Amino acid sequence: MRLVRLAVVIGLGCGLALADGGGGAGTRNFDAAYVSDMSGGPWLCPEDGHGFSVSHGRFSIPWQIRVGQGNNEHPVTVAHIDGVIAADGTASARSTAVSPVPADVAKLARDYQVSLAPLDGTAFHVVARKGGDDLEIAMTAQLGSGTCSTDFREDATAAPPPDDSVATTELDCTAKPYAVAAWSAGHPYGEGAYTQWSAGPDAPDVYRCAHGCAANRGPADNDDTWLLVGRCAAAKLPAQGAAKWDATYKPEINSGWYEDWRCPDMPDSIAVVKGKVTIPWNLRTYKHDEDAHLAIGHLDVVIRDDGTATVQPVVTIDALPRGLEYNMQGRRAAVTVDALRGFRPAATFYNETDVRTSSYGVGRRAEVTFGDKDRATCKLGFLETGFKEQQFREQDGWRTDCNDDEIWDSNRSYNFGDVATVVVGGVRRPFTCEQSPRCDAGVRPDRGGTSWQKENRCR
Repeated sequence: MRLVRLAVVIGLGCGLALADGGGGAGTRNFDAAYVSDMSGGPWLCPEDGHGFSVSHGRFSIPWQIRVGQGNNEHPVTVAHIDGVIAADGTASARSTAVSPVPADVAKLARDYQVSLAPLDGTAFHVVARKGGDDLEIAMTAQLGSGTCSTDFREDATAAPPPDDSVATTELDCTAKPYAVAAWSAGHPYGEGAYTQWSAGPDAPDVYRCAHGCAANRGPADNDDTWLLVGRCAAAKLPAQGAAKWDATYKPEINSGWYEDWRCPDMPDSIAVVKGKVTIPWNLRTYKHDEDAHLAIGHLDVVIRDDGTATVQPVVTIDALPRGLEYNMQGRRAAVTVDALRGFRPAATFYNETDVRTSSYGVGRRAEVTFGDKDRATCKLGFLETGFKEQQFREQDGWRTDCNDDEIWDSNRSYNFGDVATVVVGGVRRPFTCEQSPRCDAGVRPDRGGTSWQKENRCR
């Protein structure tokens, strides 16, 4: 988290207006839920004990005061302080009194001879500052000869404010009228025609020609020629998978890269059962200079007999934490829940059987990728448990590192699992003792029958 202090200075009768006229959106750098921490000042000053949220820079702070005595004391909202935080951290805001003013508040004001005029139309000057690890908001006001102060801190236990950015409609692009070809530059389109278009490997968007869709005039021109209809939904999962791929898979060492902020973090393992697997979709973030993980959903995968698969991404959140853009690779405008829903990775399973043609080894493996075939921006590699990895491949297969102290000594016996190397046909090969409790002295590994297991050639 980042330290932010919002200094709200109330000036009576300043006549300032909202920076955006009250209707626009501001920065999201300070979006969070807040709870009041402490307060001080004259009776009319805002009290603590309540909370509010900042969403897309917009906030509405309830102006509450306490009325009653003893067990009957309770907070009453008398106004709201509304404002919008701009990209530079500044804002203008204004108070709006509730109408009518609660009768018990009006009576106390008469008893205390305090004017309630500041509750309505008071202008606020807001300044946001960042630094440290927490979000805080300090609100101060000068009411007559007294100074009001109310401090708020980020409520870490509260859900983040909803991401109310426009969500793209999901469409079934396997059926008409959305089952259409991708936009072609040399093809003119008539009014009402549909086409699919995507700037990258994300789910394609569907556009409808509004008017004048001549050749070379496409959705990327950002004019009113094409109208966005929605986005192609992820493919439906087949009912059955191929059990031939059933196994537990572990991460392949150094197999992952993450150039897109939506790339799933590498799980500890995945288990394929009846040709199906669910892969946790966690985003790697950084907090207090340490890795952190944000669970945002899962990838459901059904594998066909040939190893190709259908992947259905499932997003289970409706909001992203404040400040996520600071440690994700992506522009703030693109770091949204809607962008997560457009993520379309692929998965492929392989069965490596020939050491002479595989650079991986022997066994089953899997890849989860996102991006073009020759330019993936995400890649996660998995090897089944027991996969025999290639160490050094030549025409006749693997080669293994062998040490001088492993050269077979005819005068010693070898315990179960020990390795000894001998020259066979001009090639040094390692052998593993497979006899319990030991392999006898004087018996060459290559002539020891089932007592020794021949391994790969030495490098």
